[in-house]
Amino acid sequence: MTSLVPTTVRHHLGRTAPGAVTKYARLVRQGETLPQRAVSDARAAVLRRRLSKNLQRTGDADTFVRVKVDGRAALARVVETFRSDLVWAEQAAQVAEALTAHGVDHVFVSVDPFRRRVIAVPESQRALANRALADRLTAAAFQVGPVYSRQPSRFRPLTRRGLRTKTLRVFQPLATASGALLSGAEMGCDLQFWCEVGPSHQRTSNGEFLESGTLLGERTTDALPEAVEPAPVGVVERPVDGRLRPVAAALQHPHLLQHLDPVDVVYTWVDGSDPAWQRRRDAALHEERNAPLHDLAANESRFTSRDELRYSLRSLEMYAPWVRHVFLVTDDQVPDWLDVDHSRLTVVDHAALFGSRGRLPTFNSHAIESQLHHLDGLAENYLYLNDDFFFGRPVDPSLFVLGNGLPKIFFSNVKVAPGPLRASDLPITSAAKNNRDVLADKFGRTTLHRFQHAPYSLRRSVMYELEDVFAEELAATASAPFRSPSDLSVSASLGLAYSYLVGKAVPGRLRHLYADIARADTPDRLALLLESRDRDVFCLNDHDSSGLTTQRQHDVVAGFLESYFPLPSRFEC
Repeated sequence: MTSLVPTTVRHHLGRTAPGAVTKYARLVRQGETLPQRAVSDARAAVLRRRLSKNLQRTGDADTFVRVKVDGRAALARVVETFRSDLVWAEQAAQVAEALTAHGVDHVFVSVDPFRRRVIAVPESQRALANRALADRLTAAAFQVGPVYSRQPSRFRPLTRRGLRTKTLRVFQPLATASGALLSGAEMGCDLQFWCEVGPSHQRTSNGEFLESGTLLGERTTDALPEAVEPAPVGVVERPVDGRLRPVAAALQHPHLLQHLDPVDVVYTWVDGSDPAWQRRRDAALHEERNAPLHDLAANESRFTSRDELRYSLRSLEMYAPWVRHVFLVTDDQVPDWLDVDHSRLTVVDHAALFGSRGRLPTFNSHAIESQLHHLDGLAENYLYLNDDFFFGRPVDPSLFVLGNGLPKIFFSNVKVAPGPLRASDLPITSAAKNNRDVLADKFGRTTLHRFQHAPYSLRRSVMYELEDVFAEELAATASAPFRSPSDLSVSASLGLAYSYLVGKAVPGRLRHLYADIARADTPDRLALLLESRDRDVFCLNDHDSSGLTTQRQHDVVAGFLESYFPLPSRFEC
């Protein structure tokens, strides 16, 4: 950035940084991963010396690669692991240490471990704070830019005008050794400059006295109103990210909107290419040969695995590290890359899940989903994910669960088909109609919309309650080996609507993308997503459309996911 990086280095980066952003669309369409050229060890050392003659903590062991951050050339530090909470903590620690080393008064005014940290500095010490950032962080290729209230998510280079803004974003870009950018300004620390009350007492609008020296600031850009306004002079020392820091006194306790209780994740997964599984399925189909099954009740795409689970778990570790435990429900199958001994993972076979309920073997996702709340050790609050769901950027638990434990449900723009159940209805359509009808019969209420293909936030106790209310219907669903016209969609729809009707869930909003991987325009949509990374969650689904061949679908998905989530998770062997 113009303030911290010398002109010679900026010119070098401008000449040599690859134009990776402009290549996204071509690479995704060709099913390739996103390459960027790494700076050689020798060249990286030269660049670091030019960045600063007094390296603070980067050391000779650090490696940098050339990347583009928001379309601009930059150096990124190479990392082998990435967790959003740890990145936020480390970036804030760097800023705090720089301020401390230069004697700059500062106070943490946002300390949620799963959000960006915010540090307040008196306006009178702005110049000293700027020098601290330049002296301590330049060597590590940190960047600084203003944050404007109208567009808080957009990062801009620091200019002379930006030096007077109330908030500065400080961040160090991170990337893989191959040059895949992992984070930029969105993972930085915000430095806010707050005014100080003068020597005479002042009153707030509600008549409260403000002592001399009280800091008056603005709210942070975070969704939670965690920043204090105003902040009293008397701060407290308390641990922040494992280090004692000065924290606004009002933040001695977590905010009431934070969700602090455990949240688990439940996946359902199947590998349709497994010969043993295919034999079980074919035998079950033979037994059901006289049943009225829809053509899509057991179609191949329902059971195709493109290694999505591997990347979904990577996304979870990167962007939702607050998840306590992961349950993987399978039909006597385990991916060969999965570390089944991981302490935060439990693999559960259908036989253990169903017990004496339902009918096995089953190849009906509706039946499996009707039993998930029976998992031993499952938390009261849990998210149900298909293996083609992915977290696209850092998410806070409060995106899915309120601080008081009420789940958030996410309505889709897709409507439930009108009219009665028809033999020609797709399985997903018949289940939606059945859900609508049982709710109408029980509560005299109806629903017009489906729910987004995004993590389904549920409460275990409510699902047991639902099972009691619709005992016969759930038992029938659990006993159908393939998708049946009588099925209910329990975890992905009915449980959400029921939770809302009985006052145990609330509507929520999230940035979401649904992509049918067989559509011809999907590569272009994924290219835009890879460039922007602006969705909380996204889903890569297959609706048996014919825009792309099966091989092209595989190539596109594989290249895209490896580019988006390039680092192995701890769930992998």
